[in-house]
Amino acid sequence: MSNTPLQRPDAGQATSFDPARLFASVLLLGIIAGLIAIFVSSSYFENGSMASMLAYRSNDIPSHLWPEMYPDPFGIHYFGDFLDTLRHSQVSRPFDTPDLSPVGYPLFSLLVIAPFGLIGYAAGLKLFLLATVLVLLVPLWCLVGTRPVTERLLLVAPLLLCAPMLVTLDRANLQGLVVGAAMIGCYLYLRGNRVGAGCWFAVAAAMKVYPVLLLLLLVRDRDWRALGASIVTGLTATWVSFLVYGGGVIENSESLWQSVHNFRSESIETLLTRNHSLKGGLAALVVSGPSWLRGVAEWAVEHYDPSLLVLALFLGGLTVLRSTPTFHALVYVNVLISYGVGISFGYVPLFLLLPAAAVYASDVSGGRHDRLAVALLACLLVPKGLPVGGHDIALYTYLDPTLAFVLVASLAVSDVRRLIGRHTDLDDPDPLPDGPAKSHSPPVADLHAR
Repeated sequence: MSNTPLQRPDAGQATSFDPARLFASVLLLGIIAGLIAIFVSSSYFENGSMASMLAYRSNDIPSHLWPEMYPDPFGIHYFGDFLDTLRHSQVSRPFDTPDLSPVGYPLFSLLVIAPFGLIGYAAGLKLFLLATVLVLLVPLWCLVGTRPVTERLLLVAPLLLCAPMLVTLDRANLQGLVVGAAMIGCYLYLRGNRVGAGCWFAVAAAMKVYPVLLLLLLVRDRDWRALGASIVTGLTATWVSFLVYGGGVIENSESLWQSVHNFRSESIETLLTRNHSLKGGLAALVVSGPSWLRGVAEWAVEHYDPSLLVLALFLGGLTVLRSTPTFHALVYVNVLISYGVGISFGYVPLFLLLPAAAVYASDVSGGRHDRLAVALLACLLVPKGLPVGGHDIALYTYLDPTLAFVLVASLAVSDVRRLIGRHTDLDDPDPLPDGPAKSHSPPVADLHAR
Protein backbone atom coordinates (compact mmCIF):
# COMPACT_ATOMS: atom_id res chain seq x y z
CA MET A 1 0.00 0.00 0.00
CA SER A 2 1.10 3.56 -0.45
CA ASN A 3 3.11 5.17 2.32
CA THR A 4 0.41 7.80 2.85
CA PRO A 5 -1.83 6.93 5.81
CA LEU A 6 -5.58 6.79 5.24
CA GLN A 7 -7.23 10.03 6.21
CA ARG A 8 -10.88 10.84 6.81
CA PRO A 9 -12.03 14.20 5.52
CA ASP A 10 -12.35 16.61 8.42
CA ALA A 11 -14.26 19.84 8.35
CA GLY A 12 -11.47 21.65 6.58
CA GLN A 13 -10.92 18.99 3.97
CA ALA A 14 -14.65 18.54 3.25
CA THR A 15 -14.87 22.10 1.94
CA SER A 16 -12.05 21.46 -0.55
CA PHE A 17 -12.25 17.87 -1.76
CA ASP A 18 -14.16 14.90 -0.41
CA PRO A 19 -13.71 12.03 -2.89
CA ALA A 20 -16.55 9.94 -1.45
CA ARG A 21 -19.05 12.79 -1.77
CA LEU A 22 -17.92 13.57 -5.31
CA PHE A 23 -18.22 9.92 -6.31
CA ALA A 24 -21.65 9.41 -4.72
CA SER A 25 -23.00 12.69 -6.13
CA VAL A 26 -21.94 11.93 -9.71
CA LEU A 27 -23.19 8.35 -9.36
CA LEU A 28 -26.60 9.36 -8.00
CA LEU A 29 -27.16 12.06 -10.64
CA GLY A 30 -26.02 9.63 -13.34
CA ILE A 31 -28.35 6.89 -12.11
CA ILE A 32 -31.32 9.28 -12.15
CA ALA A 33 -30.47 10.49 -15.66
CA GLY A 34 -29.83 6.94 -16.90
CA LEU A 35 -33.10 5.56 -15.53
CA ILE A 36 -35.08 8.46 -17.02
CA ALA A 37 -33.41 7.94 -20.42
CA ILE A 38 -34.11 4.21 -20.31
CA PHE A 39 -37.75 4.79 -19.34
CA VAL A 40 -38.26 7.25 -22.19
CA SER A 41 -36.54 4.96 -24.69
CA SER A 42 -38.60 1.96 -23.57
CA SER A 43 -42.02 3.53 -22.99
CA TYR A 44 -42.16 6.39 -25.48
CA PHE A 45 -40.02 5.11 -28.34
CA GLU A 46 -40.69 1.36 -27.78
CA ASN A 47 -37.04 0.42 -28.25
CA GLY A 48 -37.37 -2.61 -25.96
CA SER A 49 -38.27 -3.42 -22.38
CA MET A 50 -36.74 -1.68 -19.39
CA ALA A 51 -35.72 -5.11 -18.08
CA SER A 52 -33.61 -5.77 -21.17
CA MET A 53 -31.98 -2.33 -20.97
CA LEU A 54 -31.19 -2.62 -17.26
CA ALA A 55 -30.18 -6.27 -17.07
CA TYR A 56 -31.16 -9.16 -19.33
CA ARG A 57 -34.76 -10.23 -19.85
CA SER A 58 -37.65 -11.14 -17.59
CA ASN A 59 -38.24 -14.61 -19.06
CA ASP A 60 -34.73 -15.92 -18.46
CA ILE A 61 -35.21 -19.68 -18.16
CA PRO A 62 -31.83 -21.37 -18.67
CA SER A 63 -31.61 -24.07 -21.30
CA HIS A 64 -30.03 -27.55 -21.23
CA LEU A 65 -30.98 -28.59 -17.72
CA TRP A 66 -32.74 -31.80 -16.84
CA PRO A 67 -36.55 -31.37 -16.62
CA GLU A 68 -36.60 -32.13 -12.91
CA MET A 69 -34.05 -29.37 -12.27
CA TYR A 70 -36.47 -26.52 -13.05
CA PRO A 71 -38.16 -25.03 -9.96
CA ASP A 72 -41.24 -22.84 -9.89
CA PRO A 73 -40.18 -19.41 -11.20
CA PHE A 74 -40.75 -16.04 -9.55
CA GLY A 75 -43.52 -15.06 -11.93
CA ILE A 76 -41.70 -15.70 -15.19
CA HIS A 77 -38.23 -15.03 -13.77
CA TYR A 78 -35.83 -17.83 -12.82
CA PHE A 79 -32.71 -15.87 -11.79
CA GLY A 80 -31.12 -18.05 -14.41
CA ASP A 81 -27.41 -17.74 -13.61
CA PHE A 82 -27.99 -18.87 -10.03
CA LEU A 83 -30.22 -21.74 -11.12
CA ASP A 84 -27.78 -22.95 -13.77
CA THR A 85 -24.73 -22.80 -11.48
CA LEU A 86 -26.59 -24.36 -8.54
CA ARG A 87 -27.74 -27.32 -10.61
CA HIS A 88 -24.21 -27.91 -11.90
CA SER A 89 -22.99 -27.95 -8.29
CA GLN A 90 -25.44 -30.78 -7.54
CA VAL A 91 -24.00 -33.32 -10.01
CA SER A 92 -20.93 -35.42 -9.30
CA ARG A 93 -18.95 -34.50 -12.44
CA PRO A 94 -20.00 -31.03 -13.64
CA PHE A 95 -17.65 -31.00 -16.63
CA ASP A 96 -18.70 -34.45 -17.83
CA THR A 97 -22.48 -34.73 -17.47
CA PRO A 98 -24.48 -35.33 -20.67
CA ASP A 99 -27.36 -33.01 -21.65
CA LEU A 100 -26.31 -30.22 -19.27
CA SER A 101 -25.21 -26.77 -20.39
CA PRO A 102 -21.43 -26.20 -20.29
CA VAL A 103 -19.82 -25.09 -17.03
CA GLY A 104 -18.00 -21.77 -17.29
CA TYR A 105 -16.59 -21.61 -13.74
CA PRO A 106 -13.80 -23.38 -11.82
CA LEU A 107 -15.03 -26.17 -9.55
CA PHE A 108 -14.44 -24.15 -6.40
CA SER A 109 -17.20 -21.75 -7.45
CA LEU A 110 -19.62 -24.69 -7.53
CA LEU A 111 -18.44 -25.70 -4.08
CA VAL A 112 -19.23 -22.20 -2.79
CA ILE A 113 -22.73 -22.09 -4.25
CA ALA A 114 -23.74 -25.68 -3.40
CA PRO A 115 -24.74 -24.98 0.25
CA PHE A 116 -27.45 -22.57 -0.91
CA GLY A 117 -29.30 -25.51 -2.40
CA LEU A 118 -29.55 -27.34 0.92
CA ILE A 119 -32.50 -25.22 2.07
CA GLY A 120 -34.53 -25.33 -1.13
CA TYR A 121 -34.31 -23.23 -4.27
CA ALA A 122 -36.47 -20.26 -3.19
CA ALA A 123 -34.94 -19.89 0.27
CA GLY A 124 -31.44 -20.50 -1.08
CA LEU A 125 -31.89 -17.82 -3.73
CA LYS A 126 -33.06 -15.24 -1.20
CA LEU A 127 -30.12 -16.04 1.08
CA PHE A 128 -27.74 -15.81 -1.90
CA LEU A 129 -29.04 -12.37 -2.90
CA LEU A 130 -28.84 -11.13 0.69
CA ALA A 131 -25.29 -12.46 1.06
CA THR A 132 -24.33 -10.75 -2.21
CA VAL A 133 -25.54 -7.34 -1.05
CA LEU A 134 -23.93 -7.69 2.37
CA VAL A 135 -20.46 -8.76 1.24
CA LEU A 136 -20.37 -5.97 -1.33
CA LEU A 137 -21.69 -3.06 0.72
CA VAL A 138 -20.79 -3.76 4.36
CA PRO A 139 -17.02 -3.22 3.74
CA LEU A 140 -17.82 0.11 2.06
CA TRP A 141 -20.09 1.03 4.98
CA CYS A 142 -17.21 0.30 7.36
CA LEU A 143 -14.79 2.44 5.32
CA VAL A 144 -17.00 5.50 5.86
CA GLY A 145 -17.67 4.52 9.46
CA THR A 146 -16.59 7.82 11.04
CA ARG A 147 -19.34 9.79 9.27
CA PRO A 148 -22.92 10.30 10.51
CA VAL A 149 -25.31 7.44 9.71
CA THR A 150 -27.40 9.55 7.33
CA GLU A 151 -24.34 10.53 5.31
CA ARG A 152 -23.14 6.94 5.21
CA LEU A 153 -26.53 5.89 3.81
CA LEU A 154 -26.37 8.59 1.14
CA LEU A 155 -22.88 7.48 0.16
CA VAL A 156 -23.46 3.72 0.05
CA ALA A 157 -27.13 3.29 -0.91
CA PRO A 158 -26.80 4.55 -4.55
CA LEU A 159 -24.57 1.56 -5.29
CA LEU A 160 -27.65 -0.67 -5.01
CA LEU A 161 -28.87 0.91 -8.25
CA CYS A 162 -25.56 1.04 -10.12
CA ALA A 163 -25.58 -0.83 -13.42
CA PRO A 164 -23.36 -3.83 -12.51
CA MET A 165 -25.25 -4.35 -9.25
CA LEU A 166 -28.63 -4.41 -11.05
CA VAL A 167 -27.39 -7.00 -13.55
CA THR A 168 -25.72 -9.12 -10.86
CA LEU A 169 -28.86 -9.23 -8.70
CA ASP A 170 -31.23 -9.73 -11.63
CA ARG A 171 -29.20 -12.69 -12.85
CA ALA A 172 -28.25 -13.77 -9.30
CA ASN A 173 -24.80 -14.24 -10.79
CA LEU A 174 -21.89 -15.66 -8.82
CA GLN A 175 -20.01 -12.45 -9.65
CA GLY A 176 -21.55 -10.93 -6.53
CA LEU A 177 -19.77 -13.38 -4.22
CA VAL A 178 -16.58 -13.26 -6.31
CA VAL A 179 -16.35 -9.49 -6.05
CA GLY A 180 -17.57 -9.74 -2.45
CA ALA A 181 -14.56 -11.89 -1.55
CA ALA A 182 -12.30 -9.44 -3.38
CA MET A 183 -14.04 -6.54 -1.59
CA ILE A 184 -13.31 -8.05 1.83
CA GLY A 185 -9.71 -8.44 0.68
CA CYS A 186 -9.64 -4.82 -0.50
CA TYR A 187 -11.01 -3.63 2.84
CA LEU A 188 -8.28 -5.54 4.68
CA TYR A 189 -5.67 -4.23 2.25
CA LEU A 190 -6.71 -0.63 2.85
CA ARG A 191 -6.53 -1.32 6.59
CA GLY A 192 -2.99 -2.66 6.29
CA ASN A 193 -3.72 -6.40 6.69
CA ARG A 194 -2.07 -7.65 3.51
CA VAL A 195 -1.93 -11.32 4.52
CA GLY A 196 -5.68 -11.39 5.08
CA ALA A 197 -6.19 -9.42 1.88
CA GLY A 198 -4.12 -11.91 -0.11
CA CYS A 199 -6.14 -14.85 1.21
CA TRP A 200 -9.43 -13.26 0.19
CA PHE A 201 -8.04 -12.27 -3.21
CA ALA A 202 -7.09 -15.93 -3.67
CA VAL A 203 -10.61 -17.07 -2.74
CA ALA A 204 -11.99 -14.76 -5.43
CA ALA A 205 -9.45 -16.07 -7.95
CA ALA A 206 -10.36 -19.68 -7.10
CA MET A 207 -13.99 -18.90 -8.03
CA LYS A 208 -13.21 -16.98 -11.24
CA VAL A 209 -9.62 -17.01 -12.40
CA TYR A 210 -9.06 -13.40 -13.48
CA PRO A 211 -9.09 -11.86 -9.94
CA VAL A 212 -5.58 -13.33 -9.69
CA LEU A 213 -4.48 -9.96 -11.09
CA LEU A 214 -5.27 -8.46 -7.69
CA LEU A 215 -2.15 -10.18 -6.37
CA LEU A 216 -0.16 -7.51 -8.22
CA LEU A 217 -1.04 -5.25 -5.29
CA LEU A 218 0.98 -7.50 -3.01
CA VAL A 219 3.89 -7.48 -5.46
CA ARG A 220 3.66 -3.69 -5.41
CA ASP A 221 4.18 -3.77 -1.65
CA ARG A 222 6.94 -6.40 -1.92
CA ASP A 223 5.01 -8.40 0.69
CA TRP A 224 6.15 -11.91 -0.21
CA ARG A 225 4.66 -13.40 2.93
CA ALA A 226 1.19 -12.17 1.96
CA LEU A 227 1.74 -13.34 -1.61
CA GLY A 228 2.77 -16.79 -0.39
CA ALA A 229 -0.30 -17.00 1.86
CA SER A 230 -2.53 -16.12 -1.09
CA ILE A 231 -0.97 -18.79 -3.30
CA VAL A 232 -1.39 -21.44 -0.62
CA THR A 233 -5.01 -20.39 -0.07
CA GLY A 234 -5.83 -20.53 -3.77
CA LEU A 235 -4.19 -23.92 -4.28
CA THR A 236 -5.92 -25.32 -1.20
CA ALA A 237 -9.34 -24.13 -2.35
CA THR A 238 -8.79 -25.66 -5.78
CA TRP A 239 -7.51 -28.94 -4.32
CA VAL A 240 -10.53 -29.25 -2.02
CA SER A 241 -12.89 -28.73 -4.96
CA PHE A 242 -11.09 -31.49 -6.88
CA LEU A 243 -11.56 -33.83 -3.91
CA VAL A 244 -15.29 -33.11 -3.85
CA TYR A 245 -15.99 -33.31 -7.58
CA GLY A 246 -13.23 -35.61 -8.74
CA GLY A 247 -10.94 -35.35 -11.74
CA GLY A 248 -7.30 -34.35 -11.91
CA VAL A 249 -5.74 -30.94 -12.31
CA ILE A 250 -5.00 -31.36 -16.01
CA GLU A 251 -8.35 -32.96 -16.86
CA ASN A 252 -10.41 -30.32 -15.05
CA SER A 253 -8.31 -27.44 -16.41
CA GLU A 254 -8.69 -28.70 -19.97
CA SER A 255 -12.44 -29.17 -19.49
CA LEU A 256 -12.83 -25.65 -18.10
CA TRP A 257 -10.79 -24.14 -20.94
CA GLN A 258 -12.80 -26.00 -23.56
CA SER A 259 -16.08 -25.04 -21.92
CA VAL A 260 -15.19 -21.34 -21.78
CA HIS A 261 -13.80 -21.41 -25.33
CA ASN A 262 -17.01 -22.91 -26.72
CA PHE A 263 -19.17 -20.48 -24.76
CA ARG A 264 -17.25 -17.31 -25.60
CA SER A 265 -17.67 -17.01 -29.34
CA GLU A 266 -16.35 -13.61 -30.41
CA SER A 267 -18.01 -12.95 -33.77
CA ILE A 268 -18.92 -9.33 -34.50
CA GLU A 269 -22.55 -10.10 -33.68
CA THR A 270 -21.56 -11.58 -30.30
CA LEU A 271 -19.22 -8.68 -29.55
CA LEU A 272 -22.12 -6.26 -30.01
CA THR A 273 -24.55 -8.14 -27.74
CA ARG A 274 -24.64 -6.89 -24.14
CA ASN A 275 -20.90 -6.33 -24.22
CA HIS A 276 -19.04 -3.63 -22.26
CA SER A 277 -15.48 -4.56 -23.19
CA LEU A 278 -12.85 -2.61 -25.07
CA LYS A 279 -13.14 -5.13 -27.89
CA GLY A 280 -16.90 -4.59 -28.01
CA GLY A 281 -16.36 -0.85 -28.38
CA LEU A 282 -13.99 -1.46 -31.30
CA ALA A 283 -16.53 -3.82 -32.91
CA ALA A 284 -19.18 -1.10 -32.61
CA LEU A 285 -16.90 1.24 -34.54
CA VAL A 286 -16.45 -1.41 -37.24
CA VAL A 287 -20.22 -1.53 -37.74
CA SER A 288 -21.29 2.07 -37.20
CA GLY A 289 -18.19 4.25 -37.00
CA PRO A 290 -17.15 6.83 -39.60
CA SER A 291 -15.66 5.36 -42.75
CA TRP A 292 -12.18 6.72 -42.05
CA LEU A 293 -12.13 4.90 -38.68
CA ARG A 294 -13.66 1.55 -39.61
CA GLY A 295 -10.48 0.14 -41.12
CA VAL A 296 -8.46 1.00 -38.02
CA ALA A 297 -11.14 -0.47 -35.75
CA GLU A 298 -11.31 -3.67 -37.80
CA TRP A 299 -7.53 -4.07 -37.58
CA ALA A 300 -7.71 -3.51 -33.81
CA VAL A 301 -10.40 -6.20 -33.43
CA GLU A 302 -8.36 -8.69 -35.44
CA HIS A 303 -5.20 -7.94 -33.42
CA TYR A 304 -6.92 -7.43 -30.08
CA ASP A 305 -5.11 -10.11 -28.09
CA PRO A 306 -1.54 -8.86 -28.70
CA SER A 307 -2.71 -5.28 -28.22
CA LEU A 308 -4.34 -6.24 -24.92
CA LEU A 309 -1.13 -7.97 -23.84
CA VAL A 310 0.85 -4.78 -24.43
CA LEU A 311 -1.74 -2.76 -22.47
CA ALA A 312 -1.74 -5.31 -19.65
CA LEU A 313 2.05 -5.27 -19.40
CA PHE A 314 2.06 -1.47 -19.31
CA LEU A 315 -0.66 -1.19 -16.65
CA GLY A 316 0.76 -4.13 -14.72
CA GLY A 317 4.15 -2.44 -14.73
CA LEU A 318 2.65 0.74 -13.33
CA THR A 319 0.69 -1.24 -10.73
CA VAL A 320 3.75 -2.91 -9.20
CA LEU A 321 5.69 0.35 -8.85
CA ARG A 322 5.92 1.45 -5.23
CA SER A 323 5.42 5.06 -6.30
CA THR A 324 1.97 4.30 -7.78
CA PRO A 325 -0.80 5.39 -5.39
CA THR A 326 -3.19 2.73 -4.12
CA PHE A 327 -6.19 4.24 -5.90
CA HIS A 328 -4.35 4.25 -9.22
CA ALA A 329 -3.22 0.64 -8.80
CA LEU A 330 -6.76 -0.49 -8.02
CA VAL A 331 -8.07 1.33 -11.09
CA TYR A 332 -5.49 -0.25 -13.41
CA VAL A 333 -6.10 -3.79 -12.21
CA ASN A 334 -9.88 -3.62 -12.11
CA VAL A 335 -10.29 -1.85 -15.44
CA LEU A 336 -8.26 -4.67 -16.99
CA ILE A 337 -10.48 -7.25 -15.27
CA SER A 338 -13.71 -5.44 -16.17
CA TYR A 339 -13.08 -4.39 -19.76
CA GLY A 340 -10.03 -6.29 -21.01
CA VAL A 341 -11.78 -9.59 -21.68
CA GLY A 342 -13.31 -9.96 -25.14
CA ILE A 343 -16.84 -10.41 -23.78
CA SER A 344 -17.72 -8.39 -20.69
CA PHE A 345 -21.34 -8.84 -19.67
CA GLY A 346 -22.99 -6.29 -17.42
CA TYR A 347 -22.03 -7.95 -14.15
CA VAL A 348 -18.29 -8.07 -14.88
CA PRO A 349 -17.63 -4.34 -14.16
CA LEU A 350 -18.83 -4.96 -10.59
CA PHE A 351 -15.08 -5.12 -9.91
CA LEU A 352 -15.06 -1.32 -10.18
CA LEU A 353 -16.39 -1.29 -6.61
CA LEU A 354 -12.82 -2.07 -5.50
CA PRO A 355 -11.32 1.26 -6.60
CA ALA A 356 -14.51 2.83 -5.22
CA ALA A 357 -13.45 1.38 -1.86
CA ALA A 358 -10.26 3.47 -2.03
CA VAL A 359 -12.45 6.49 -2.77
CA TYR A 360 -14.59 5.78 0.30
CA ALA A 361 -11.44 5.31 2.38
CA SER A 362 -10.33 8.78 1.20
CA ASP A 363 -7.11 7.23 -0.12
CA VAL A 364 -7.24 9.65 -3.06
CA SER A 365 -5.30 12.86 -3.63
CA GLY A 366 -6.95 16.17 -4.41
CA GLY A 367 -5.16 16.63 -7.74
CA ARG A 368 -7.02 17.23 -10.97
CA HIS A 369 -6.21 13.79 -12.38
CA ASP A 370 -7.65 12.04 -9.35
CA ARG A 371 -10.73 14.27 -9.27
CA LEU A 372 -11.41 13.45 -12.90
CA ALA A 373 -10.80 9.77 -12.24
CA VAL A 374 -13.29 9.68 -9.35
CA ALA A 375 -15.98 11.26 -11.54
CA LEU A 376 -15.25 8.90 -14.46
CA LEU A 377 -15.35 5.89 -12.16
CA ALA A 378 -18.84 6.90 -11.05
CA CYS A 379 -19.94 7.41 -14.67
CA LEU A 380 -18.84 3.89 -15.56
CA LEU A 381 -21.30 2.51 -12.99
CA VAL A 382 -24.31 4.42 -14.38
CA PRO A 383 -27.01 2.44 -16.30
CA LYS A 384 -26.62 3.05 -20.06
CA GLY A 385 -28.55 0.20 -21.66
CA LEU A 386 -30.68 2.18 -24.11
CA PRO A 387 -30.04 1.44 -27.80
CA VAL A 388 -28.58 4.25 -29.91
CA GLY A 389 -27.87 4.71 -33.60
CA GLY A 390 -29.27 2.87 -36.56
CA HIS A 391 -27.85 -0.49 -35.44
CA ASP A 392 -29.60 -0.56 -32.03
CA ILE A 393 -26.31 -1.02 -30.21
CA ALA A 394 -26.49 -0.26 -26.48
CA LEU A 395 -24.99 3.04 -25.40
CA TYR A 396 -22.63 1.32 -22.95
CA THR A 397 -20.99 -0.58 -25.82
CA TYR A 398 -19.71 2.76 -27.10
CA LEU A 399 -19.41 4.73 -23.89
CA ASP A 400 -17.96 2.33 -21.31
CA PRO A 401 -14.76 1.50 -23.26
CA THR A 402 -14.28 5.21 -23.97
CA LEU A 403 -14.71 6.23 -20.33
CA ALA A 404 -12.47 3.38 -19.18
CA PHE A 405 -9.74 4.43 -21.59
CA VAL A 406 -9.90 8.08 -20.49
CA LEU A 407 -9.92 7.01 -16.83
CA VAL A 408 -6.78 4.90 -17.19
CA ALA A 409 -5.04 7.43 -19.42
CA SER A 410 -5.65 10.31 -16.99
CA LEU A 411 -4.03 8.41 -14.12
CA ALA A 412 -1.26 6.87 -16.21
CA VAL A 413 -0.15 10.31 -17.36
CA SER A 414 0.39 11.47 -13.79
CA ASP A 415 2.14 8.22 -12.81
CA VAL A 416 4.48 8.29 -15.80
CA ARG A 417 5.28 11.94 -15.14
CA ARG A 418 6.08 11.09 -11.53
CA LEU A 419 8.30 8.21 -12.63
CA ILE A 420 10.16 10.41 -15.11
CA GLY A 421 10.53 13.09 -12.43
CA ARG A 422 12.19 10.59 -10.10
CA HIS A 423 14.72 9.63 -12.73
CA THR A 424 15.56 13.23 -13.57
CA ASP A 425 16.40 14.05 -9.93
CA LEU A 426 13.76 16.67 -9.29
CA ASP A 427 13.91 18.60 -6.05
CA ASP A 428 11.11 16.48 -4.55
CA PRO A 429 11.65 12.84 -5.57
CA ASP A 430 8.36 11.59 -4.16
CA PRO A 431 5.50 14.03 -4.78
CA LEU A 432 1.90 13.16 -4.23
CA PRO A 433 -0.02 12.72 -7.51
CA ASP A 434 -0.99 16.22 -8.65
CA GLY A 435 -0.95 17.38 -5.05
CA PRO A 436 1.42 18.78 -2.45
CA ALA A 437 4.72 17.07 -1.91
CA LYS A 438 5.09 14.46 0.77
CA SER A 439 7.09 15.47 3.78
CA HIS A 440 10.17 13.35 4.29
CA SER A 441 10.95 14.92 7.64
CA PRO A 442 10.72 12.63 10.66
CA PRO A 443 7.73 13.13 12.96
CA VAL A 444 8.12 15.66 15.76
CA ALA A 445 7.98 12.90 18.36
CA ASP A 446 10.92 11.17 16.69
CA LEU A 447 12.96 14.36 16.77
CA HIS A 448 12.38 14.71 20.49
CA ALA A 449 13.28 11.07 20.96
CA ARG A 450 16.57 11.72 19.22
